[in-house]
Amino acid sequence: MSAQTLTGVVVDAKGAAISGAAVSLVNPKSADVGTVTNAEGNFSLSGRITPLSRLTVAARGFAPFARKVANDGVRDFTIVLQPSQVTADVTVSVTRTETRLNETPASIVVLSRSELNSTAAQTVDDSLRQIAGFTLFRRSSSKTANPTTHGANLRGVSGSGASRAAVVFDGLSLNDAFGGWTYWSRVPQVAVEQVEVLRGGASSFYGTAGLGGAVNLSPIRAEDEASIIRFQASGGTQTTFDGGIFAAYSAKGWGFDLAAETFRTDGYTPSAEEERGLVDTKANSKHNNAIAGIEWRFGSSGRIFARGNIFSEDRENGTSLTNNATYFRQAAAGGDVVGNTLGLFEARAFLQSQVYDQTFSAVSSDRNSETLSRIQRVPSQATGGHLFWTRFFRDHTPVASFEFRAVRGFSDETGFVAGTATSVSGSGGHERTAAFFAQDVWRANESLTISVGARYDRWRNYDAHSTTRVLATNAATTTLFPDRTDNAFSPRVAANLRSWRIRPGPAL
Repeated sequence: MSAQTLTGVVVDAKGAAISGAAVSLVNPKSADVGTVTNAEGNFSLSGRITPLSRLTVAARGFAPFARKVANDGVRDFTIVLQPSQVTADVTVSVTRTETRLNETPASIVVLSRSELNSTAAQTVDDSLRQIAGFTLFRRSSSKTANPTTHGANLRGVSGSGASRAAVVFDGLSLNDAFGGWTYWSRVPQVAVEQVEVLRGGASSFYGTAGLGGAVNLSPIRAEDEASIIRFQASGGTQTTFDGGIFAAYSAKGWGFDLAAETFRTDGYTPSAEEERGLVDTKANSKHNNAIAGIEWRFGSSGRIFARGNIFSEDRENGTSLTNNATYFRQAAAGGDVVGNTLGLFEARAFLQSQVYDQTFSAVSSDRNSETLSRIQRVPSQATGGHLFWTRFFRDHTPVASFEFRAVRGFSDETGFVAGTATSVSGSGGHERTAAFFAQDVWRANESLTISVGARYDRWRNYDAHSTTRVLATNAATTTLFPDRTDNAFSPRVAANLRSWRIRPGPAL
């Protein structure tokens, strides 16, 4: 077959010429032929055209381009390149498999470590406010707002303090297992390498926790035979201070990491100045947390790890008698095994315990007097884990996972009238959830990606009860609730047609 000449022009998305772009005609069974574009973005090269021939273009600052050259007689082309920061090799895993951002058929925003560093935010949720569509339920920062209002709101899908968006860190949920709200302060911001926010329904990935979307926090990891140490601190008005440190070290297959953070602020008075009374105080808060882990790496990319997390938080909520405190402990373990034949297997397991304390009060209309109305303690425990598998084939990336979680929680309350305890009550129960998820990502060609997936959830609520005892008479009333079982099926089909393409153009 004789050589044929290919001509064309390389431009950006706005139609401006790209000079110095490397254009190549690649043939598997013969030498490649290449050239570079001139000042007007034009190119011309000659080579043999076969059914396997590919035209590739590379230019600094732009995403790589590659396309088969059909033997259909068209030899004059216009090639449009997209900026690398939009379609580049940014890898996201919020869709339950590692995928390049430009191939993901979902609305995903990624904040890199450099972008997190450039913000003045002291908490993760404040950093995420720069993303369109993200707010918390009460729209107040987690620095001062009651944690029961920290549910994430994406694209207006929320309705209570229980988050309608799943928030995960290294595969483990940050949503409160019993109440559903999110503890944004449980992860030191200095330990986060990348934040991925999926805006829109994510029930097919995360079940009912992902009705409005999902937020994935990726941890920093040290490469083998390397060490990392990072420190950040800030201070400001209202006696606000925060400091965080992350350290990691890896050698001879072993890795160690530690992340710690402390934060405190005197806060501000939430009520409007013209409405304040004697009971109004500043909504202050403080928290401390630490995450420590150890891992053993084997083979080319396998690992086994164990990690512990301690978190405590204290808040005063704007009046002298309203406050809350949280004490959280978690132990987690897992492993990753990668094989060329079987693919990637990932396992995670966790055990956690938490106690949440809160007080409520009644405030007079002139806000000059306040009486205690209720003291609440909410102990809860949760265990769970998941198994995950994926393998890359030529054009397909199938994924499958099984998840399990068991939650046990109670709400113990003491009621007050005119400052005197009048009743005690307790309610609670158990929940078990099992879910199966499967997905296939099919790269039909260089510009089209199709994703087909589904998730099946089945949960059981049992041993639910409520007991109230009146202290004056010592009379008790107990209500036993029937066990309940339900399930949900969440399918998903999506396609992503990327705009960069090769198209016939006018003769040059």
